[in-house]
Formats: sequence, C-alpha cells, structure tokens
Amino acid sequence: MTTWNDCSISIMELNIVRDLLGKTKGVDGYVVMDLSGAVLTQNLGTYANHFKRTEFATWILNCFYAVDSYYPQAFCLLLRYASGCLYLTRTDNQLITVMCHRGADVLSIENAFSKYRHAMAKSDTSGVVRDKSKKGETVFLKISETGAGATASPIPQKKSGSPAGLIIGGIVALCAIIGGVAFLMTKPKDAAAPPPFPSVTQKSTNSQPQPPSLSQAIQPAGITESTAAIARDHAAALAKIANQQEATDLAPMDMARALATNQSAIQLFNASSYQEAIDLWNQSAAAYGRAAVTSSEKKLNTAIDEAGLAEIRNYPTPLWISVEGAIKEARSAADQGNYTNAVQMTVEQTKKIPNLKQQLLAQLTGLAVKAANSNNTSAALGFYEKVIALDSNNAVAKAYIYRNRFQPGETLTNSAGITLVYIPPGTFNRGSPENEAYRDSDETQATITMTAGFFMAATEVTQEQWEKVMGQRMRMEDSDADFIGRSLPVHSITWEQANQFCRRLSELEGKTYRLPTEAEWEYAARAGTAGPYNNGKDRLTSQDANIYDPSGEGLDTVAAVASVGQANDWGLYDMHGNVSEWTADWSAAYPEGPQTDPQGPIDSDGRVDLAMKIVRGGSFIDDANLARSANRSEASPVVANSYTGFRPTLVFSDL
Repeated sequence: MTTWNDCSISIMELNIVRDLLGKTKGVDGYVVMDLSGAVLTQNLGTYANHFKRTEFATWILNCFYAVDSYYPQAFCLLLRYASGCLYLTRTDNQLITVMCHRGADVLSIENAFSKYRHAMAKSDTSGVVRDKSKKGETVFLKISETGAGATASPIPQKKSGSPAGLIIGGIVALCAIIGGVAFLMTKPKDAAAPPPFPSVTQKSTNSQPQPPSLSQAIQPAGITESTAAIARDHAAALAKIANQQEATDLAPMDMARALATNQSAIQLFNASSYQEAIDLWNQSAAAYGRAAVTSSEKKLNTAIDEAGLAEIRNYPTPLWISVEGAIKEARSAADQGNYTNAVQMTVEQTKKIPNLKQQLLAQLTGLAVKAANSNNTSAALGFYEKVIALDSNNAVAKAYIYRNRFQPGETLTNSAGITLVYIPPGTFNRGSPENEAYRDSDETQATITMTAGFFMAATEVTQEQWEKVMGQRMRMEDSDADFIGRSLPVHSITWEQANQFCRRLSELEGKTYRLPTEAEWEYAARAGTAGPYNNGKDRLTSQDANIYDPSGEGLDTVAAVASVGQANDWGLYDMHGNVSEWTADWSAAYPEGPQTDPQGPIDSDGRVDLAMKIVRGGSFIDDANLARSANRSEASPVVANSYTGFRPTLVFSDL
C-alpha cells in the first residue's frame, strides 16, 4: 500500500526506488520513509508478520538519529541482525531500508544506490555538502527493539593502537553482533550528501559523556525540562482523545505522523534539547488533534447514514439547523487549534441523532399530508416513500403508497419477460354463499382485508420463461407434442420446484418473488366480482376458459397462455382453467370470522389433513364447477402432473 505524506517526494523517485529494488538479487523487502519517519511506500515481504509498522518505522528512524549523533558524515548503514541484514541509506528527502539475506550482494545494492543518490543530488540546491567520511568504521548501538519506546543510541568505543586494545575491541564487537546489532557505515566517493539529521542520543550509564550539541549548548532562556514536559503532557492528552475516537482506524495517516513525531520528541527530550522537543510535541499534538476531530466527524456522519437521515439536509428541521451551526463552530475551533472543544462539540451533536430522526419523520409526514390534501398525489407519494425509508413499518405511509403508487391492473415486465399486474389493497368476501351452485362445505364465507397491494404474473409461467430463469428446460411428465411449447404453461412440476423458480427469480432480480397465498389468489382472481366466475356470469363455457366441455367443443389439452377467453378486470388471464395453480398454503379449514392478510397454516405439523397443498383455478381436465373462484382443491407437494402449474407474485415493498 502506498501513502503520500510529503509532496516533495515525487512519484518518479518512488518508482525508481521500487524498480531498483525489484531488480536487485537477495532483497526480501523494503520501507521508504520521509525524514519525519512517515512511511511513503513499503513491501515488507516475508517480514510482514514480524514487525508492527509504526514501531518498526520508529526504530529505524531512531537508528538513523543515533548514528548521526555519533558520526554525522555517514549516510549508508548496514545492520547485521539475526539471519539477515538491513541496509539503510538516505537521500536529501528519503530514508530507505532494504531487508536482504545475510549472503546478499550488498555491494551491488550500495553501488546501485550510490548512482541513485548521485542522480538525486544533481537537483539539490541546498548547498549543504559534508566532509568525506571513512569507510568501514564500526559503530555499536544500544537498542530497544519493540514497544512504543523503540530507541537506538550509540555506544562509543575506546580507540587503542595496541594489540591488546584491538583484541578487546574485537571481543566487544563480537559480543555486540551476537547480542544485538552492528552498523557498518560507508560513504561513496564524491557523492553529494543530504543535510544532517538532528542529533539524538539516548542517555546511558554505559556510555561516555558526549559533547553537547548546539541546541543543548545554547538553550533559549526560560526553556526548561518542566516547560517541555507541559508540551509533552498536552500531546499525550490529545493522543488519549484521539484514541477514544478510534482515530487509529478512522484517521490512520494523522495518527502515524503524530506517533512518529512524538517518538522523535522523546529522543530530543532525553538529549536535553528541550526547545526542539517542544516544537515536535506541538506538531504531534496538532496531528493527534486533527486525527481526533476527523474521527469524531466521521462517526457523526456514520450515525447520520445509519439512521437513514440522508434527507435531513434537504428538509432541515430546527434541531438540524442547530446541529449544523454547532458543527461549523467545532470546525472553527479546530482551525484555531482548540481540538478538545471541537471534539466535544461534535460528540454532543452525535448524541442528538435519535431526536433528529423523530423530527425529520414528523416533518416529512406533515409535508406528505399537506400534499395529499391538495390532491398532489405525486408529491405525497414522494414524501411518504421518504417516511418509509426512515420507518419501514409506518402504517399510514404504507397504506397511502399501496393505494396510490400504482393503479389497479398497471403492469411491469421483468428481465425474464414475465408481465406482472398490480393488485391493489382492498376487502372481499372469501368463499361462496350457501346458494352458489356446486358449492363445497369448505368454502365458508368471511370478510378478508388485504392491506398491501402486490404484483401477480398476468399469466401462468410459460416453458420459455422457466428455461430463461432456471437455465434449462423442464423435464415434463407428458412428452406428447401437444404439451411442449414455448408459450405453453410449464407443468408437471412439484410445489417445491415452483418455489425453486421463485427463489432463483428473486436472486436474478434482487427482489422477492414467491407463490401467492390462497387468500391473495382468490382476491386477485375475483378482481372485485362476487359471483362464481370473474366474467360476471353464473356459467363458464370452453369459450370463456380452457376447461373440460362435455359437448366436445373444448380443447382437451393445455393451451398457450392468454389464448382462451378474456382477462379479468385487473388484467389476469387463465384464472379459470388451462392448468391449476400452486399456492403457498397448506390445506386446512378456514378460521372463523373476518381476517386481515391471512397466511394459512405455517406447516403441516404432521397432521394428515395438512399434508396437502392448496391448488386453485381448475384445469383443462376439470368441469366448470371446479374452476369457480371459490373452489378449493389440494395436491401433495411432492406430486407433479401435466395439469398443474403456477404463477408468482412480487412483493410490493421491494419496488
């Protein structure tokens, strides 16, 4: 992952580095940082599971600082560690760390980077040039490898020209290499060098006193350890607030900068460079503050989105106007460096989200009612749909939408070529009156209320539509040519196969298709009629529907959908005859009394009388009386025959 923290680092430079490392044998990974320790690009390779990114970057940065404080002329370092090596180099604006095998051709790496540094130095206008340094001098470091306090400081070695001194020096070097690390510092001839790093050393009882740096020797008046501690505590307080706002996840770049700068400030503080430490802690505090403010705003926006308040900006309530004003004040406070107040103000606004939602609901409902009273149906529908987005169970909004969004009989066609007809909400008398001819005892009448409109396929599902949705032809029981045809209804399917079709269609469309309940089927078949048939007559002939005709004038076979008779008043074909149709309900006696949106029994419950599914409408083999709107037939859900098919419904709320 590449991040950009310093606009002075060009994409070209980073591409050169990546290309250079990609062509060098023995390289396992690399990290490129700017001079503040912010990671510009990295590829840790096999080292990815061994390092925490921020700790590793801080540790490498401190190694540079520590060596620079001891030997400022050097800028090429070789760290021998464990079974590998870390090669470190720098340009005027980059710190580059290369992870490689112990046996890697380090000389090739150094030569490559020597050319790279030389090329980059040509455009350097700083005028800073260092004296040449010696090759092959060894500097030993005392380091802490992990943790937030990752440090590295030089351990000066006494120089001695005697053999004994050399032997002692060799032993010390060997012990240092075995126990930790050793750096080999080199500088190629005539290469232009970048500006020196700040002098940073770790105080240690094992190290000899170092001469004070310029910043230590000339400390501004009034700048003491206590003064620096105030800046440190301020940065720590803002770091705590940033962590409370989950800034590590929500504002990672600001947090990374803050952490790197804080670590550098600690090093300067330990070196008694208090003014420089204060400057860095102030930078760290600002980065922590920005991270905290950014995170608090992101949490506020997330809360707004999760509450479904996207419309609040278009229909501002008094409370939202107040919240917007407070957010502007918080941003102004942040711009002035008052990060603590900015975060507190933003958090307080987040707590108002539930009240905002209620106000917006009331405002949108009021606008919807006003539009409806003015007969502006289109505007009222728009407002009520926004209400549903906030409160999916709002009964007033749902009722208005069901009544007004679509007109009875309005159609839409889906991707499978199935035309669906809108069935509006309403009330009807289910069953049949006692004086209806051929009435059965299970047709007990009751008033049924359908509160929700729905869409139902205008015809039975055809064999062509089945193949388009399921991806293959249906193996139908009767293979006679009269029963096979693209426009014929699909038949010889079980109840479960009909449900599989609905599930597959739902997946393809991203909407919910299902079999109709028994109540939905009869309500749709009647289309506002109360007699035995939806043609408004007391009798049905083979001219009105594809049913069995004793006179011999009928087809006596399945017919193409919508080819016999007329559609009912809502535009549904073949609700009488052709093939009978599966419904969702198990077979059971009707409950007594009026009902609202009845669903039928949940399952068969192991009872014999519930082991059958309801089929409706009659077929080409049935007499007219079995095709009546109120007639109830049943079939085993695992049985398929050539005279049973189905038509799906589309759930309105998915539109």
